[in-house]
Parts: sequence; C-alpha cells; structure tokens
Amino acid sequence: MRDLLCPWLVSGLLAACGGTSGSSSPTTIHVTTTALAPELVAFRDGIEGPWQTATMKTPTSFELVVHHPYVVAVVCRESTVDPVTLSQIARSPEESHDVSVRCGSLDEPHRVTGHMVQAGQLTMGSTTTISKLPEWDFSFEAVPGSYDLVARTDTQIVVRRGITITSDDVALTPAVDLAQEGTAFAMVAFSAANAAADEAVSALAYVTNPTLTLSADLPEGPITAVKVAPASVLEPSDTQSVQIRASRGSMTRSLLRPFPSGGDTLYTLPPAIGDLQWKVEGGQLSASWTSLPDLDQLTMFTFGAAGGTAGQSFYELTASAQFLATTAVEQLGFDTGIPGFKAEWRIDFAGGYQRYLEARRNQSGVVAVTWDGVAISAAARRDARSRVPR
Repeated sequence: MRDLLCPWLVSGLLAACGGTSGSSSPTTIHVTTTALAPELVAFRDGIEGPWQTATMKTPTSFELVVHHPYVVAVVCRESTVDPVTLSQIARSPEESHDVSVRCGSLDEPHRVTGHMVQAGQLTMGSTTTISKLPEWDFSFEAVPGSYDLVARTDTQIVVRRGITITSDDVALTPAVDLAQEGTAFAMVAFSAANAAADEAVSALAYVTNPTLTLSADLPEGPITAVKVAPASVLEPSDTQSVQIRASRGSMTRSLLRPFPSGGDTLYTLPPAIGDLQWKVEGGQLSASWTSLPDLDQLTMFTFGAAGGTAGQSFYELTASAQFLATTAVEQLGFDTGIPGFKAEWRIDFAGGYQRYLEARRNQSGVVAVTWDGVAISAAARRDARSRVPR
C-alpha cells in the first residue's frame, strides 16, 4: 500500500500518493434515488479529481462519466425535520455501472399496535422494539404486506405467522403472552478457535425469513451457553444463524453463519483492522489503517448534530474491495467541501457524535465482519483538546 504522508492529504476525501490508477476509457455511471429527488448529486473522477455535478436525466436519475476509480456523493432529506443523509459510494469503472441510493420511500407505512405481558423484545418487518418493564404497549410502522412477528423474553420465544397489514391502526390481538404461547430456548455450547485471551467473547443467535427485513436477535450471552430457537419454533422459510464476537476495546471481530440443528459449533474469526486511527481535522472525520481483513466492502458512517443545531446529519461511505485494491488507499474520510453542500448539513465534530467503521465479507451466507465503533461525547472532545500539547 502507498504512503499516506502527502502534503495535500488533509482535506482530501480519499487519498493515495502517486497518480490515479484504473481505467482510462470513458464509462457512464447511472445514479438513481428511491422515491424522492436528492438535494445534491456530485462525483469525483479519480481519487485526486475535483468534485463535479452529475447530469440530471429525471428528478431521481442522474448520469456521470468517469475514467478512473470514482466517488459518488448523494445528499437526501425527506423533509425539513428529517436528518440530512450524505451517501458516498466509492467504486471502480469495471464494477456495476448502476448506483442506487435510498432517498425516501414510495410505500405509505401503517401503524401497528398491541400489548405484551412480559418484558422483552418484538421484531416485525424492519422494526424492533424493547421494554424492560412488563405489561407494556408497543407500536410499529409497517408498509402493506404479510409479516411474521418474533417475540422473546430472556428465556422464551414465539413466532406469530402471517400477520396481514392492509390499513392504518392495526391492533394485534390477543396480547403477546409468552407464558401462554412461548417456547423455552435451547442451549448450545460454541467455541472460537482464534479468540485472544484479552478479548471478551460472546455470542447471539438471529432468526430471519423473507418477512423480516431486520433479523430478530436472541439474547446475547457466553459462547458456552448460547440461547437458540428450538427446531419446533422454526419453519422451512426461517434461517437461524449464530454470531460469535470477540472484542478488545472498541474493536470487535465477528463471524455469523447459518446454524441448522446439530451444526458446526467451532468458529474462526476474521483478523482485526490493523493500527486503526481516527482523526478530525479541518472539520472532517477520517480513519486510517495499516491492514484490512479480506472484504467485499468497507463501510464508514458517522452521525451527530449538524451545524451546531438540534438537527442531525448522517454520513455513510462505502468503498468496494476493487476500489480499495485499485487505489491502494489506506485512509477514508468524509469530504463536505462539495460545491452546493450547505453549511447547515455539516456535522459539528466539536460536539458529540458517533463513528463506525466495518470491513465485511459475505461468502455463501457466512458473514465475517470486523468493526470499530464508539460514541464521542462533547465532554470527551473538550477533554481531549485540553490535553493537546501547545
């Protein structure tokens, strides 16, 4: 990989010393957004190229022509009260020429309500809700369709099948009561072959099926006693997977794979991200590293108060494996110095914010993820500045 000690690195979104690598023939990239027109669509042709404005074809479709590994930036906002979302996608011209960014939804969600007797967790569609207190009322939003509802406590689980949502204010009856309809979790012992002695190791199972956009996670616990859904609860359309995690500080190595009844319980975890360093400089957040695990893509996100106001902004950057290999970059960051990017959309990193970086690889449903994530409080930022030598 290339040295990062370049004098122009400070303000760059993506930087590598030397010239731009990759294709030199023109390639047309098509960018579309779901439902809503974006606030801004721009791109960089090459990691050192200037930001350019994409050509609008329709309010939700755009085109751009690139010759080298490129970055697309899309800003979305569903309303004046919703957070601003900055999506940055880094790819090579040899990859798919279609880039799709979520920007609102065409589906009108409906409100789903109900009551649960025990303290616990409910998952339906793309929503999970939790209560630590018993006898609680819950509320979901779901677009029209048929759903399975997964309810669980720390000891039991139940799956209600085929809940049809066609109108607003759907009340689920009877109340969810695991004392009446629940089944006790099964317990299985797992092991991690390469967990270090100074890592905290834990495990949790997930249940998913075509109706569960968000997998239902089961209680987390030690790997020697993992709570899994028994076979009697599951149907052929369900997939149960078990994830083993090993954490040291803010970094976690994990492996998730399907776990059929009697499946393999020995896991080998992916490597850590080598010498990960975070930096805020010139109002921009970046991360650097010396090595990465095998991956399909690297994802970085952050969110916090925008422009020092109560409003929130969410930034996400995804870089493909081919982009990383072609450019040999060892640093990624968010660049808001884009023509047309408003000052009030910028996250105020002097205050509190959250940051996250993950390297992800999916091979035939076996998902290896190494991530680092932490919430930075405004007090911690002030304390860090007070210790900087002057």
